[in-house]
Amino acid sequence: MNIANPLLDELQKLRCAVEQSPVATLITDTEGCIAYVSAGYTQQTGFTAQEMLGQSIAQFEPHYALACTHNQLWDRIRGGGVLRGTVQSRRKNGTQFWETQTFSGIRDDEGQLIQLLLSKENVSQRKKAEEKSLRSEAFALAIMESIADAIVVVDRRAVIVQFNRAWRSFTDESGACPHAAAVHTGIDCNFLALCGHGLFFASDADADAVRAGVQAVLSGRLAHFTHDYLCKARPKPLWFSLTATPLGPGQSGAVLSSSDITARKEMELETKRYQDGLEHMVGNSTRQLGTLAFELMKTETRERRSLAEDLHDDLGQHLSILKLKLSSLALPGPYAGHTELLEQLRDIESIVDRSTESVRSISTHLSPPVLHQDGINAAMHWLAEEMLRTYGLQVNLDCEENLPLNDAVNGSIYRTVRELLINVWKHASVDSAEVSIRLSEGKDMVEIMVADEGLGFDVIEMQKPSSKLSFGIYSIRERMNLIGGTLRIDSSPGLGTLARLQFPARILTTTLF
Repeated sequence: MNIANPLLDELQKLRCAVEQSPVATLITDTEGCIAYVSAGYTQQTGFTAQEMLGQSIAQFEPHYALACTHNQLWDRIRGGGVLRGTVQSRRKNGTQFWETQTFSGIRDDEGQLIQLLLSKENVSQRKKAEEKSLRSEAFALAIMESIADAIVVVDRRAVIVQFNRAWRSFTDESGACPHAAAVHTGIDCNFLALCGHGLFFASDADADAVRAGVQAVLSGRLAHFTHDYLCKARPKPLWFSLTATPLGPGQSGAVLSSSDITARKEMELETKRYQDGLEHMVGNSTRQLGTLAFELMKTETRERRSLAEDLHDDLGQHLSILKLKLSSLALPGPYAGHTELLEQLRDIESIVDRSTESVRSISTHLSPPVLHQDGINAAMHWLAEEMLRTYGLQVNLDCEENLPLNDAVNGSIYRTVRELLINVWKHASVDSAEVSIRLSEGKDMVEIMVADEGLGFDVIEMQKPSSKLSFGIYSIRERMNLIGGTLRIDSSPGLGTLARLQFPARILTTTLF
């Protein structure tokens, strides 16, 4: 009893372990007659122990031989072997399920085979998961194969683990020369090595850029990478766009997709050539129009000067002569004391004086002689005196140096500044303004500024066609455009106005654009 009691305790523990195990257990004698059925087995199959005990295992386990004959099974077990496999079994109620089966032998103390042990486990859920995974992989593979882009999947080391048919075609048509040895581009090939060889990239810069971008995606430094490159394909080079995207959360690696963008690139190049040609044509036309505009400006300056000289020399002289004659006119004896007639003569003389003054003013403003004789700075000083005398507007000048003489451009500058000052007098409600004319630091641009601290205005409203100022500003801007310059107006209600004009200094001494 001292020996038997511990053995009974061990056997009881072993029985409890077997009964409570989720693994189904069945034991037969050497003839296949069932001697023991665990609770897990009855729960898994639906058969009771009473139904199975003493019956042949083949009645309940039609797959028990696992494609072996009964004798082959026992020969393997007697030899100390174990037989494992996964089969589809049927429960007592007819429903099917997947299970793994393991057949092994039970031996006595002398090593003789006395019983057969069958252990099996329900793996239906795992089988379903495997089948789902296989279907998902098959679906993903089918999608990859249907895509025209060349696709490879790489692991975290950039080793290719999967690719589609388009990738194989791409590598067959690209890379090494036709007679060179084929380069491995399939499974277990490192994609970065392909970049290193420069087999597919027409330039080393593209190869380096792709290698760096793919490494950045694999390391997590970039969430997305795209690069367009020229490929050394046959029979002619092709353009591709490579995109690298991480596999997703919890996964290491990336999907690399190469799309053929040759048609798009050729269209872009054709569009670029067309744009270049168009820009060349527009440039030529612009230069021709600029030359014509400059010639028109020169013609206008000459005509203004000629008209001013005609008004001053001809009409002015005629009026002067008329004044002399009126001054020396003596009435005949009968009218010598005729007061009314004398007053009329004096009125006519006064009208002649005013007409003479108007002719002088018009001729001077059409083409100030000082502008052609002494340059733009002298003309600006004269204009400042005229603005003070005529309009009561004090003009403070800052002209650091006299610009090279060019009648056409200087005339345009003079008229532009005069129009801006007239606008100040009309609309700013101030009695002073600032005018500066200077060359830029690089001596390549002429900068003219007309400023006041008056009422100011809304620049956007001013530019509308309905604005009173819009036409004047428009004409000034067009005049600047003719000499390759610009006009900028900075103003706000109550904060004054600054008109800034700029144009190339070279235009001062040239006759053509």
